[in-house]
Amino acid sequence: MAFLLEKIQVSRSRANLIAGVAISVFSALVAVNFDTLFGLVITVSTRYSQPILGIAVCIFAGWIWHRDALLLELSKNDTNAINGPFWRIWPFYVKYFCPVIIGVIVIQSIM
Repeated sequence: MAFLLEKIQVSRSRANLIAGVAISVFSALVAVNFDTLFGLVITVSTRYSQPILGIAVCIFAGWIWHRDALLLELSKNDTNAINGPFWRIWPFYVKYFCPVIIGVIVIQSIM
């Protein structure tokens, strides 16, 4: 509604009509083709979106998030996180190992 009112600058009653018709048409298409669309959404989200999101999280946590902020966050739950073996393994694991494994899974799902 805000888009129709502000950007296209139509009256409120016309914006209601446009939005209502668009939602009704889209809902009817979904209702008629539910099995196909539901299968498509499940496939896209589980096969492609989740692994790509996993790679994005690994890149963020391993390369973008500053080490000091990460250590501070880890120390909130475990005061020995800095000195434990986890912190020695984790940076390499998240920067290199996880993205490669997730990438292999994405490639396998495509083929």
